[in-house]
Amino acid sequence: KKWLMIATVLAILFVVLFPIWPYELKYYVWYVSLILLIFSVGLLVVRLALYSILSLFGYSFWLFPNLLS
Repeated sequence: KKWLMIATVLAILFVVLFPIWPYELKYYVWYVSLILLIFSVGLLVVRLALYSILSLFGYSFWLFPNLLS
């Protein structure tokens, strides 16, 4: 538990000190978040398209039903 507490404090300090991060690190964080956003939106579009196509044939199927909850 001691190591978990130390890791938590260090993680909080790491996030709080974001304004003094080097530009390259800020850029990589932005790039990773952009990739995750594109992946999430793409997954939602594929999920909606699959549901729409299957509902035309009378099937009710949700891929990842608890994705947004």
